[in-house]
Amino acid sequence: KPKNTIGNRIVLVVVVVCGSIMIVFLGISQSLFSEVSREEVIQDASSYAILAADEVNGDMIEEYLEKGKSVEDYDKTLEGLQRIYDSSDKILGIHILQVRKDGVYVVFDITPPDYKPREIGERVTLEGVSAVAMDSLLMGEMIDSIEVQQKDISYMSSYIPILNSDKELACYACVDVDLRNVTTQNINFLFRMVALGLGFLMVVVSWTLWLAKYH
Repeated sequence: KPKNTIGNRIVLVVVVVCGSIMIVFLGISQSLFSEVSREEVIQDASSYAILAADEVNGDMIEEYLEKGKSVEDYDKTLEGLQRIYDSSDKILGIHILQVRKDGVYVVFDITPPDYKPREIGERVTLEGVSAVAMDSLLMGEMIDSIEVQQKDISYMSSYIPILNSDKELACYACVDVDLRNVTTQNINFLFRMVALGLGFLMVVVSWTLWLAKYH
C-alpha cells in the first residue's frame, strides 16, 4: 500500500508538471503562430495594394473625379483592378481613394458581389483609421496596415500612395484582405497542438505508471 501511495503521488506530480509545461508550450506556440499568420496577411494586403497602385495613372485622378466614367481609359483601369480582385479569394475589396482635408473621395471601388460599390466622387469614411493616421495620409505618407473588426467580418487594410508625374500625391490604393481564414487557421492549429499535447501526456503518464508499478 505505501508503495502504491508513492506511485500515485509520482503520477500526480508528473501529470501536473507535464500539464503545466504543455499549457505554457501551447500558449507560446499559439501566440507565435498567430503573429506569423497576421504578418502574412499584412504582406498579402501590401502586395495587392502595390499591384493596384501600379494599375492607376496618378495624372488622371482629377479628371476621373471631374468627368466620371466618361473618361476614355476609366473602364480600362477598372478592368485591371478587377483582374487583381479576381486573382485571389483573399481580397475583400480594392478601393482607389483621394484623401483631402475636407474628406475622402472614391475614384474606383471594387467590392464583393453582395456589396454595392460606391460611386465615383462619393465621400466616404475610412474604417479604423485614426486621426494620426489620417494626417499621415494627407501628407502622402505610408501608414501601417490597419485591422478592422466589424460584426459580420474582419479584414486587414493596406494603403499605398499613388503619385502623379510631378511626384505629388494623387490618391491611395487601398486593399482589404479577409482575416476570417486566419481565425480558422489559428483554431485548427490550436486543436492540432492540443491533440499532440494530450497524446504526449498520455505516453508520459503510461510510462510513469509502469515505472511506479515495477520499480
